[in-house]
Amino acid sequence: MRTVKIGLYDEERSYAEKLSAYLNRKGNGKWIVSAYTNETLLERDAKETQIDMISGTNRQVLYKIRESHRKIPLLWLRETNKAFSGAPEEFPSVYRYQSAAAIAQALEEMVNTFMVHEKNKIPIAAVYSPVGRCGKTSLAMHLVKQGQYGRWLYIGMEDYSFLWARVKEPEDVMFSETDSFLYYIKEQNDEQLSLLMGESQGIIPSAFSPFDTKCLEKEDFQWLLECLQGMEGYAGFIFDFGTGVLSEISILTLFDYIIVPFLQQEKELQKLEQFNDLINAYGLSGLNNRLLYVNMESEKEQNMILEKIGGGRWEI
Repeated sequence: MRTVKIGLYDEERSYAEKLSAYLNRKGNGKWIVSAYTNETLLERDAKETQIDMISGTNRQVLYKIRESHRKIPLLWLRETNKAFSGAPEEFPSVYRYQSAAAIAQALEEMVNTFMVHEKNKIPIAAVYSPVGRCGKTSLAMHLVKQGQYGRWLYIGMEDYSFLWARVKEPEDVMFSETDSFLYYIKEQNDEQLSLLMGESQGIIPSAFSPFDTKCLEKEDFQWLLECLQGMEGYAGFIFDFGTGVLSEISILTLFDYIIVPFLQQEKELQKLEQFNDLINAYGLSGLNNRLLYVNMESEKEQNMILEKIGGGRWEI
């Protein structure tokens, strides 16, 4: 069981530090609370995925966090003894001027809910690599085709894909509406999306135009991943981004794991080093614990990755 990382925000340093210290003692290793008095630092660590949950006294700051990091659970430490009407449903709240034990209890309830959700959620992984022609798509397709780990759905997001040759065949119903997939995402049409997925037989190829795919923004992916979590009958979803057609690199932070295939060759390793530097340059070092590097010249490493992703060996 991993430790849940919680950020506690308050402009008053003494309050934030004292409450954090108490909560850490009560957590007994189940969670670790870090005190924040600087909104910029809180936003930075949320962006770098260094925080699983956030609790704070400033409602406006929590609003900002929710807008840019919808997956992070929030707990509002409100000033009034009674929650006023109009507070958003996404904001569980507790009165800040009560015993620290009562706040710890509210926090523990949120942590327990978070852990149950993490344990039961459908895994959604991405395949992304700066190295070309190393078997990225083959690895992703293998997870879908072998059937060993249940029903997985392959979702193509490459710039150009060899699967397009099958899309052009009118009798191949399986691929006939591949471009509609992007349209349904932009329109947030979950009903049509579900119907298309049901007819896909496990594979949704990349769209014809990579420029259309690049129109998908981070908010579109957030909606899509939330929608996929509500889909029944799937053991998992794997997105194939190839060498990258993302509108922004931070989209990768939305995924549970990012598989990074590579080849053990000098030029390819240099590209991999540049990718690592890029992650850090964009302030996304928190991604490092979700990056799964796999040497595609090693069948053993490939099988280990497939077992980790498909076999449900998540760090929970």
